[in-house]
Amino acid sequence: MNEPPFPAIVIRRAEPGDAKTLGAMRAAQQSEIRGEVARADDAEFVHTTSDFFARELAVEATWLHAWVAVTDEGLTVGSVVLIVVPTIPRGAEAVGLDGRIRNVYVAPPFRRNGLARRLTLVAVERARELGVGRLALGA
Repeated sequence: MNEPPFPAIVIRRAEPGDAKTLGAMRAAQQSEIRGEVARADDAEFVHTTSDFFARELAVEATWLHAWVAVTDEGLTVGSVVLIVVPTIPRGAEAVGLDGRIRNVYVAPPFRRNGLARRLTLVAVERARELGVGRLALGA
C-alpha cells in the first residue's frame, strides 16, 4: 500500500499557545518575501508579533481570527489569519464588514499539496459566516 507523502494534517483555530508559532511563521514569510535568509532583527520581529497574537487571541478578538495546520505528530506547518473590520459606507448602503485574509503560510517541506488552499478556504468560510461583504487576499 502506498503511504501518503505527508502525515495527516488538521486545521484548527489558533489559541494563545500558538502565538510564538504564528510569530515565527510570519517572520519566515516576510524573509521569503524579501528574498533573504532570516536576519538578526527577525528575532525581535518574532517577539513583537508573538506578543501581538498572544494578546489578541487571549481576548478572542472579534476582528482577528487565525488557524494553524498541525500534523498528527503535533508539528505546526501552516497558518492563516482573517482580519474583519467595519466597512466604510459606499453610498447609501448600510455599514457591513470587510475582511482580509493575511499570512497564508505553509512550511516549505509541506508545500504543493493543497494546504494553502485548505487554509484559505477555512478563512473564507468564517468570513462568510460573519457576513463579510468584501474579502481581499493579502497573502
